[in-house]
Amino acid sequence: MPPSRASASFASASLAPEPTTQRTQALALLKRRGMTRLSEFSEAGITATTISRMEQAGEVLRLARGLYQLPDAALDAHQSLAEVSRLVPKGVICLASALAFHGLTDQMPPKVWIAIGRKDWRPRLTYPPVRIARFSDELLSRSV
Repeated sequence: MPPSRASASFASASLAPEPTTQRTQALALLKRRGMTRLSEFSEAGITATTISRMEQAGEVLRLARGLYQLPDAALDAHQSLAEVSRLVPKGVICLASALAFHGLTDQMPPKVWIAIGRKDWRPRLTYPPVRIARFSDELLSRSV
């Protein structure tokens, strides 16, 4: 092989993208989104086994069933609101929790208030603690 071809093939090989593993894909997804649900990992082609192994190795932190974040992720005052919002995507933060979020009260409620539809299944969350309010579909869709 002439030297020019050998150097060209070496150059193209060094520019080829490195293979991505499920682990690196999961870490990239967590860095982009912060908190990530297991279903979002699955949509990205990352298996639950990979996430479980990463949790055992301390690479991810399990916040609740099916909800993960990086162990060194920054926490803020509204962490529990963000967690509930990710765990109950059809729910709406309401009442005392919404007032506290917008700075309209100095009271910090001990539970996150979340509104769901009258016919929606009640979410089974162990953490963070929640209070469920049932709203009509009209109220849930108004100004949300």
